[in-house]
Amino acid sequence: MRSRISGNRKRFFYQPRKTTFKENTMKIKATESKSYTPAPAGSHIATCTAVIDLGTQEVNFSGETKRQRKLMLTFELNEEAGLRDDGKRHAISKRYTASLHEKSSLRKDLIAWRGRDFSPEELLGFEVNNVAGKTCMISVAHVEKGASTYANIVSIMGAPKGVTNPGASVAVTLSLEPSEFNALGYEALGDKLREIIAQSPEYQALGKAAPAGVVAEANEEF
Repeated sequence: MRSRISGNRKRFFYQPRKTTFKENTMKIKATESKSYTPAPAGSHIATCTAVIDLGTQEVNFSGETKRQRKLMLTFELNEEAGLRDDGKRHAISKRYTASLHEKSSLRKDLIAWRGRDFSPEELLGFEVNNVAGKTCMISVAHVEKGASTYANIVSIMGAPKGVTNPGASVAVTLSLEPSEFNALGYEALGDKLREIIAQSPEYQALGKAAPAGVVAEANEEF
């Protein structure tokens, strides 16, 4: 799957690229279907381990209901951030509107991560899957809601030169493009995330899933 996002808010499209999905596992929570200790607050080295197409979702903002194409990026923190209760690394996700509009959160985070703005050519169609497997630094803040503590990503920036995240999970992507959709990958997601994706017209329009391809290449420039 090759997910291309344009600067025009209404354009979000794909070009074929083979991928497989491996579970690595929208306001952002540190938990999905299971309850774990939230990712620790502070700045952490992390790797983008998943780029998930959520399809078109209904969004309520300031009393107005809109339908917007969404995607989710998942980041796995390095071992220095500690481990979850189950002994695995902390993972945290952030949901975005799939747009490179000048006011979009996705564009803001990608500019800070890349260390440069987008060229006019890139704004015509950026390959968002190229962030899969890339290392960065994320800032995490905790939010208390009732008796629960949630971890939110408040900023993303480039990792210091030469810093890596050895041992991070293999980076993967999941597309709702009919020719690239991987049913096994979808079924490996948590219940809540599958429910969100299943509400999208893109998912509902899918027929039989295509066979899985190869792992997303993590060494491409972005």
